[in-house]
Amino acid sequence: MAVHGVHLNEHELQAMAAKGATLVHCPASNLKLASGIAPVAAALKAGVNVVIGTDGAASNNKLDLWEEGRLASLLCKGASGDATAFSAGELLKSMTCNAAKALGADHLIGRIAPGLQADLITIAIGEAAHQLPNHNLVSKLAYSGASRDVKHVWVAGVQVVQSQQLVGKRAQLVGEIMRKTQRVWQTRVEKVG
Repeated sequence: MAVHGVHLNEHELQAMAAKGATLVHCPASNLKLASGIAPVAAALKAGVNVVIGTDGAASNNKLDLWEEGRLASLLCKGASGDATAFSAGELLKSMTCNAAKALGADHLIGRIAPGLQADLITIAIGEAAHQLPNHNLVSKLAYSGASRDVKHVWVAGVQVVQSQQLVGKRAQLVGEIMRKTQRVWQTRVEKVG
């Protein structure tokens, strides 16, 4: 995996494609740090597996993958001068199937199919002004969708989020670990700042 990849040239993209490597595009982090913009259109054209990442909290305070995806697609269009580059469909694929492939887990996750883990989300559609108009579901998910629209989550068939709240012992444990980690880092930041 090449994370960020803002300085990849055509030769390197061809080599990545030949080896089955993945470009992890982290646009908000790259913009915040003024690092550059990954050549996503060229990577896709070369056949590189492109996925979306957030990097870490030090360079991307929000860590919202949905927002990151929208930004990635729009940046690709703007940087390439091609409004059809990194389409809504390609974006959603990069956040699902391509991500599973990058992890070497596409035989288990990344799509809904018999024999794969039941990793699913439900999304509230048409309930908020930011989702209107409702003319194309794929486009709506890519460009109007937001993480706050996710209502329920199942991992391997086990519901871990219900009505936007963590449920189940495992999910509650993860929530507690996240809260403890946040408190530790908050204390460290306060001491430095």
